[in-house]
Amino acid sequence: MTKIPAIGVSGQSATETPFCTVEKNRSDGARPQSSADSDWSTLAPPMSRLCVEPNIKPTLKAPLSDSPGSRGGSPAVASGSAVTADVPSIDSRAAIDRISDRPETLDNISPAEALQLLRAVVSAPESVATASDKTDAVRTLYYRVDAFVRPVLATAIEPGLLQMLTLAFRSWRIGNMQDSVRVTKPGMVLMGGGADVDEAFRWMIDRAGGGDMLSLRASEPWGFNEYVMGLGGLQSAETVLLQNRDAASDPALIDKVKHAEAIWFAGGDQSNYMRLWQDTPLAEAIDQAAQCGALVGGGNSAGLAILGEYYYTAENNSVDSPEALADPYSPRMTIGHNLQKFPSLRGIITDTHFSQRQRLGRLVTFLARLAAENKVWPARGIGIDEGTALVVDERGVGKVLGTGSVYLVDTSEKPSVCKPCAPLSIEHVRVRKLTAGEHFDVVHWVGTDGVTSELAVRKGVLVDPAEVAAAK
Repeated sequence: MTKIPAIGVSGQSATETPFCTVEKNRSDGARPQSSADSDWSTLAPPMSRLCVEPNIKPTLKAPLSDSPGSRGGSPAVASGSAVTADVPSIDSRAAIDRISDRPETLDNISPAEALQLLRAVVSAPESVATASDKTDAVRTLYYRVDAFVRPVLATAIEPGLLQMLTLAFRSWRIGNMQDSVRVTKPGMVLMGGGADVDEAFRWMIDRAGGGDMLSLRASEPWGFNEYVMGLGGLQSAETVLLQNRDAASDPALIDKVKHAEAIWFAGGDQSNYMRLWQDTPLAEAIDQAAQCGALVGGGNSAGLAILGEYYYTAENNSVDSPEALADPYSPRMTIGHNLQKFPSLRGIITDTHFSQRQRLGRLVTFLARLAAENKVWPARGIGIDEGTALVVDERGVGKVLGTGSVYLVDTSEKPSVCKPCAPLSIEHVRVRKLTAGEHFDVVHWVGTDGVTSELAVRKGVLVDPAEVAAAK
């Protein structure tokens, strides 16, 4: 039983917030079993790896044969050329790019097209895609197609890979296998993408009391456990790969969240996070821990995108600034609400890869939408560059770490034009640019550091009103 100070919310300091009591099962470190976990009785001693899996390379069960198959989508359909003969062959690179970058185009494809995509992915040479890339593509294809198509794919996927795909989640853990008992100092790490910021992770580890860090992700892991353990100070690091929505209700995964001192949301595609765990017991468990100050939370790239009260879902693929400014209600301009409920980010929407992908116009359009729809007032957003992090303590005070900048953008102005198929127009948008070592209170939205400016959008074009006035 550990008492942990709660995160202060707007208008209330951390010391004014009552303590939350967080109960942990400490008896022997055992956790509920899941199909994704190894048998605890056979675990190796501490400092070994949990859930070591064979290196399964995506392959077809057998070469596509000439066996006949129905086109009606019956689970008994075989993966023969009779099914796929009328569908042109697909280039491996094009198939992987389509699955990764445009997954929404998979929603209504036929069994024949699904099999052709599968064949193109698994036949990709190493020069085109790694085994992890191919596994990610097969997983996305398998879960994105219509339910009646999935059994057709199952007939063609190698059994070991199919068994792996049908688990609700998979997990890997290194370090001490026993649950640690630590007192945390709550906080948030907002990382903009690109290179990891070592200093920000060390800050996170320190505030987590050197306890257990859990990383949640929806794409193949890339050495996160080894990276954070290599920074020193952690008891353990565990990565959980969610493969379907059932994972978000699995008691074993919920228990992992309850036992973690720090939770990291990996990069990738935030629409996967929305699809996998919005409005689920997993989301609720994370919220409860955050609101009681029981963990340090953070995310990078797509993992950052989901942390604000409002978030860009990217469910219809990514939108760039010119498209957003030209049409605030473009099909790609999709804004979600409360995937997670972190107290220090109430009323805020975040954006990533900010300067590198020129996303100021996009973030301003998000704010204009929120203002026009009376979602929040004033509308506030945080844009963060690659290789940069904003670390936010329990008071809500953020400090910039890393090589780039952080942009605090807000407006109390309703847009004069914000409607479908029309360019955006809005005045009096304030921007504050912070660099390494500078501070800002994101809860009370006040600060003196950085450089401030004001801009406007007129007929879909970002302008500096001062420069316009000077030019007249």
